[in-house]
Amino acid sequence: MTFFSKAILLTTKNDEAFIQLKCAHIEQSLGLPKGFVEVFKNEPDTEDSKRGCFNAHYDVYCYIAENKLSNCLIFEDDVHFLSKVSPSSYQQFLNEQEWDVFYFGHKPDFRQDTYAKRTEYSGIIKVRTNDRHAYAMNLEFAKLMARKPWTGIFGDRLLRSSTDKAFALVPGRAIQVGPWGTASHLNGITEKFSEYLRLAWQKPFRLFDFLKYSLLLLFKMPYWSIYCSIIALKSKK
Repeated sequence: MTFFSKAILLTTKNDEAFIQLKCAHIEQSLGLPKGFVEVFKNEPDTEDSKRGCFNAHYDVYCYIAENKLSNCLIFEDDVHFLSKVSPSSYQQFLNEQEWDVFYFGHKPDFRQDTYAKRTEYSGIIKVRTNDRHAYAMNLEFAKLMARKPWTGIFGDRLLRSSTDKAFALVPGRAIQVGPWGTASHLNGITEKFSEYLRLAWQKPFRLFDFLKYSLLLLFKMPYWSIYCSIIALKSKK
């Protein structure tokens, strides 16, 4: 049995081989049963891609609310897990604590009103962040978000401003990947950059962590840049 009632993959692609591989990748990374990920296909919004992305997620919130699904996973089709995620790393927290959103990957952009705060749980931080390529949402919060249709506010920003009960695994296990030069390719790099920078300054401040993540920022970012670029070169347009 899994903690989640459903996992949903959002895509505008018609490449069935790609979609099947992506579903299998998510299932294997999170230890989900084979065939557990359900695909929601959306038509691209050719006039406003941000609105199209917003509505794809918004439709999922409405679906969760209408079907009274307790806890759901939501993924975008550019998600890539860097390592397998054991349920033991998050399940106790989700069972014991109040939460609305739980991120497996995100971008706490230092240029915006984001933050990372320690919790009493090892490997879990409280966040105000960006990106919605890999996250979980509970039913009550989905009901709230289902009452907030498109008004021109980007979806990740509306999400973060709608709750103070958002949490994330640390380090992040899921990044975005995509063909060279695309937003997905660049996000994969900047997600790690933002993570290290925010964790260096997470609250309350600790000198050891500041030094640790500052060093990672300096010495591990070249690795992540190369890693994401190799995947980008292998990705289809």
